[in-house]
Amino acid sequence: ARCQVHGCVPGSPAYLSGKLQKGDVINQVDNAPVSGANIISRIRGDDSPGSKVTLNVERAGKKRPMEIGLIRAPVQLVNKRKQLYEMITNLAQMAGASPFESEVDDGPTTLGR
Repeated sequence: ARCQVHGCVPGSPAYLSGKLQKGDVINQVDNAPVSGANIISRIRGDDSPGSKVTLNVERAGKKRPMEIGLIRAPVQLVNKRKQLYEMITNLAQMAGASPFESEVDDGPTTLGR
């Protein structure tokens, strides 16, 4: 089984890490197969902020492991960041620019819950 990333909420730790991208396919979490029904519980693991899990991610036909650290992000903070992102995106579109260019980095990733 596999789960395709449709996007990350702007302002969330997952989005800000820049690791997961739209179109990525998560095949495994800590070497266990995933599905839409179990992916969240597998990623959360023991539900302790600071724990690490390894995702097997496929991007552009290439599979690679991606170690991520888990943190909790207050919903209010994520919502404020999302509003800021949307405001910057709207301003950039009015100016004819692309506001956020993401670079691929192999460092640690943090997913918010």
